[in-house]
Amino acid sequence: MELTKQLAEYFGIADGKGVLVTSVSADSPAAKAGIKAGDVITAIDGEKVEATGDISRELMARKMAT
Repeated sequence: MELTKQLAEYFGIADGKGVLVTSVSADSPAAKAGIKAGDVITAIDGEKVEATGDISRELMARKMAT
């Protein structure tokens, strides 16, 4: 879920931008990468993440590049 102002403050995200991981499926690529509920994603390979759609776009772009 996208960070609210209150969540950004709680997690110490200075610019308030990012996505909070609320759940991770067992045996998923995210779980295998060590991502867990409660993590905050602010960037993927240096590209800022501000909304949930940003993650999908970044992952798809990497998949298409391989």
